[in-house]
Amino acid sequence: MLANLFNRSIARISRKVPLRPILVIPFVVQIFGAVGLVGYLSFRNGQQAVHQVVDRLSHAIANRIDQHIQDYLDLPHLFQQIEAADIRNDNFNLDDFERLQLKFGSLIQLNDVVDYIYIGTEDGYFLGVQQLPNGETVVKIRNASTEPERVIYQLNEEGERLEPTQAKAYDPRTRPWYKAARQAKTSTWSPIYLSAHLGVLQITPAMPLYDNEGELQGVLGTNLILSEIGKFLQTLEISQSGQAFIIERSGELVASSTTEPTIIETQGQKKRLKAVNSENLLLKFTAEHLSERFATLNTIQQTQQFSFRRNRQRYIVQVSPFRDGRGLDWLIVVTIPEDDFMAQINRNTRTTILLCIAALGIATLVGIQTARWVAKPLQQLNAAAKQLAKGQWDATAIALDRDRVDEVGQLSRSFTWMAEQLRDSFASLETKNSEMQALNAALSASEAQLRQFLNAIPTGVAIIDRDGKPYYINQTGQELLGQGIVEVNPPKSWRAIYHAHLAESEDLYPYDRDPVAKALAGVSARIDDMEIRRDNQILPLEVLGTPIYDEEGNIAYAIAVFQDITERKHAEAERQQLIEDLFEANCNLELALDEQVQLTEATRRFVPNQFLQLLNKQSIVEVELGESVERFMSVLFTDIRGFTTLSEQMNLEDNFQFINGFLSRMEPAILENNGFIDKYIGDAIMALFSHSPDDALKAGIAMLKKLETYNHTRVEAKRPLIKIGIGINTGNLRLGIVGGQFRMDSTAISDSVNLSSRLEGLTKTYGIPLLISHYTFAQLNNPMDFALRLIDRVQVKGKVRKVAVFEVFDADPPELHDAKLKTKTIFEDGLLSYYRGAIEIARQRFNECLQIFPDDTVAQIYLKRCDEFHTKV
Repeated sequence: MLANLFNRSIARISRKVPLRPILVIPFVVQIFGAVGLVGYLSFRNGQQAVHQVVDRLSHAIANRIDQHIQDYLDLPHLFQQIEAADIRNDNFNLDDFERLQLKFGSLIQLNDVVDYIYIGTEDGYFLGVQQLPNGETVVKIRNASTEPERVIYQLNEEGERLEPTQAKAYDPRTRPWYKAARQAKTSTWSPIYLSAHLGVLQITPAMPLYDNEGELQGVLGTNLILSEIGKFLQTLEISQSGQAFIIERSGELVASSTTEPTIIETQGQKKRLKAVNSENLLLKFTAEHLSERFATLNTIQQTQQFSFRRNRQRYIVQVSPFRDGRGLDWLIVVTIPEDDFMAQINRNTRTTILLCIAALGIATLVGIQTARWVAKPLQQLNAAAKQLAKGQWDATAIALDRDRVDEVGQLSRSFTWMAEQLRDSFASLETKNSEMQALNAALSASEAQLRQFLNAIPTGVAIIDRDGKPYYINQTGQELLGQGIVEVNPPKSWRAIYHAHLAESEDLYPYDRDPVAKALAGVSARIDDMEIRRDNQILPLEVLGTPIYDEEGNIAYAIAVFQDITERKHAEAERQQLIEDLFEANCNLELALDEQVQLTEATRRFVPNQFLQLLNKQSIVEVELGESVERFMSVLFTDIRGFTTLSEQMNLEDNFQFINGFLSRMEPAILENNGFIDKYIGDAIMALFSHSPDDALKAGIAMLKKLETYNHTRVEAKRPLIKIGIGINTGNLRLGIVGGQFRMDSTAISDSVNLSSRLEGLTKTYGIPLLISHYTFAQLNNPMDFALRLIDRVQVKGKVRKVAVFEVFDADPPELHDAKLKTKTIFEDGLLSYYRGAIEIARQRFNECLQIFPDDTVAQIYLKRCDEFHTKV
């Protein structure tokens, strides 16, 4: 409908416009439109590609900042939980500043993040141990002998106090961190505040300490200097001029990737810098747009990505909330100028515009010349046609360009030929009129020829008059019917004379379905179910009956055209057989499909569904070599101790049954705790946990308990006991498909996997079944839910930084479990003394542990280390 309307409109316009503009304008418009469209699509595709790159870059940077801050902020809470547990177990007295000083100093030496641990009491007393940026260690004390001042002492290498270096009025109960913990009544964060000693911005994770009656005794605090986060942001590779910064919901800066300080001094007073007041224009513009876009920053509850324009530049911004579950509520902002990526695309766009203008000019000149070249001979033809219409037969005398080889030249030659033909036609018209008479005579002779033509047709033709009597049957028809014209009386008896039967029956063909009878009634009909039976032969026929009318519209004849369709019937039979064969083949295919479905279900036992879900795949068929994804997960690695010795006592079949018996008992413990098995490595198991490190720890404990039950049955069968080692670590993993063209496998690759294997190996060294790293410990929802203790800080093979190692003894027999709980504080005190270099004190503590619990293999190891130290000295 619309197409027809458009065509009619174009036709009306073209009738009123000369030929030359019609030829030039569409040509120019097409050239301009094509070049312009290509340029526009090139610009848009480039811009979309840049946006996709910037989106992925923003997400990656924000995720990296989030992970770094989470790791940076988790460690102080870990130390506070350790200290609070010792205090709640009455291992420390809040007034015993000497012992608290020793404990705080040891913890600072164990890490690279926390450099200041302190405690304030309800009496106003204060004790803090701090390692200054220059490497010196100081202790800050406010007690009954120094109040109202807090005195700062420098410590020597042995931890002894030297002369005081500073004394200043100080009350911990008035500090922001103390007030925040008192109000929250649980572990929380203080507001960001200015350090009273160093004059820098810092924040304190604070934990209130209560006695058995629920009375507040004091607050335990750990300082974090926020400039360390800024240093990390400055190391990020964002873009040429991109920036990343962190702000509070109030709009005040926490840290940024610029070198601008987050503290400003106004009228002699230091205060925090708001992002909108920053001297960095990109940071300032972004903060101003956030204020304009959102009524308040508190409305940002999930990651937002948007863009804004300022000073004729476009900036792409991602804002991500950061919450740690303990009161922190910050915003991570990443801003990237679009010009960092769009410069080349803009240059291409300007080049495209210039090319479009040049192409338009060239197309216009070419179109004008082409229109002149085409229109001139058409104008000559137009003038000649007008003269010819007036009867001027010498119109061909007009100079027409008949030598051209194109369509215009052909049109000129055709016009000349037409004019000559018209002239000749008028001259010979009278001659042709006389010839018409001779033609009528020839028509009579043509009737005989027509009969010859009909006889030559390879299809049967029969003509029946209006009374139903045969009038003519051609040669082919006589051969098919077996005889020629036979007088029929009455007319209906012709079906019996020519033996016309209904197919696959003994009955004559019904009269009411006879196509000849229908044609005599004025209805054309076609049938293919008639058979001629003669000379022990059956000829299937297709018959078409058509009525023939005279000049008055009455039926004069009926023509029946018929042909032998024996071959077609055979083809139809073969087609029906083919359909039946195809149906049978389809049934076989359905059976094969069922077998394939069962095979697919079987493959799921080799590649876990959880692994496919992490790769965003529905079926193993969709997986391709090299596909991978990064996830933050926990890895559990376990192995049978002394398996080689056990296997030597069994034949190959017993070995196989033994391994399957062991693995089948361990598997449910992993699956019931939201994990899945990545692979079996002989007698070893590697399992992954994507929800929580607590799941991995619970699975390891459950495996040890199931092993204890399994060992009972082995004892009854007089078989040796089985011992296993379990190592658990948490971190980023790369999961994917590795292998070659003919063999692929799913796997997980990272340092976290290697570290879990190293931890499993360390269980043999310490003689204990279950070890976890401090990375797993820091991610536990509540470490107090498990029975664990810090046993060492080791540098495992292939790692540069040392790793804190914790023993988990929930699955130990009750007597061992209770003994380790009873000696936990004494053991950890000995461990800290050992690392501080107080070997004799450490020796005394480990001896105390072994007097209570002689089978403590870890204490035995440390006692041996103390003896070796004295031997070396």
